[in-house]
Amino acid sequence: MLEVTDLAVNYGHVQALQGVTLEIRQGEIVALIGANGAGKTTTLMAISGLVRPAAGRITFKGADITRAEPYDVVRMGLAHVPQGRQIFADQTVEDNLRLGAYTRGRNGRPVEQLMAREFERFPILGQRRGQLAGTLSGGEQQMLAISRGLMIDPPFIALDEPSLGLAPLIVQGIARTIRALNQAGTTILLIEQMATMALALAHRAYVLQTGQVVLEGTGKDLLAHPEVAKAYLGG
Repeated sequence: MLEVTDLAVNYGHVQALQGVTLEIRQGEIVALIGANGAGKTTTLMAISGLVRPAAGRITFKGADITRAEPYDVVRMGLAHVPQGRQIFADQTVEDNLRLGAYTRGRNGRPVEQLMAREFERFPILGQRRGQLAGTLSGGEQQMLAISRGLMIDPPFIALDEPSLGLAPLIVQGIARTIRALNQAGTTILLIEQMATMALALAHRAYVLQTGQVVLEGTGKDLLAHPEVAKAYLGG
C-alpha cells in the first residue's frame, strides 16, 4: 500500500535520512522505532509531503507521491496525526473535527455521521464538543488529534508518537484504539519511542538509527531481539 525506496532527506548540510527503504502492506500495523533524532518523524513528513526528499521514491496505492503536495496526499486517503497533537487550540472540539474533514468536499460519508462515529469512539469528546480544544487534558487532546485524522475516513493513517507525554492508563487506551482501528480494516504506520507498546501492536517493524534502517522483522521477533532489548526496551 505504501512503499518507500532509498529515501534521503537533508536539512541544509545535515543528512537526516540515508537510503531508507520500507513497505507497508494493506491491513498491517507497521511500527517505526528508534531513538530521538533517528529520523522517524522526518520519514513521515517526507511521506506526507511536508519535507522534500533529496533522493528516493515514495508510492502510495501505486501512485508516485514523492513530490506531491500535502493536501493531495490527504485527498488520496493518507491521514497524518502529527507529533505533539497540533490541534487548533482556539477552536472547539467540534470545529477541530470539521476542519479534519475539510478535504473531503462532498464525497463519501456525511461529516455529521463521521463526527458521531468519533464521539462513539471517544465519548469524552462528545461531552466536550463545544469546549475549546486547548482546555482539554493531554489525553483528550490526543484523542481529538486521532479523531481529526479519521474524519477523512482514511484507509491509511500514520500516527507520530501518540503516547508522548501521556499517563500509562491513557497510553493503554490509545493502544486499544489503534488495535481496534486496524481490526476494522485501517492500515497503520505507527511511529513510537515507546518501543514495547509499538512492537506488541505491530505485525512488522523497522528500527531506524541515525537516518538508516538497521533492523526489520515482525513485531514479535524484534521484541525478542537482544540488540533491540538493550537499546530500546531497557533490558
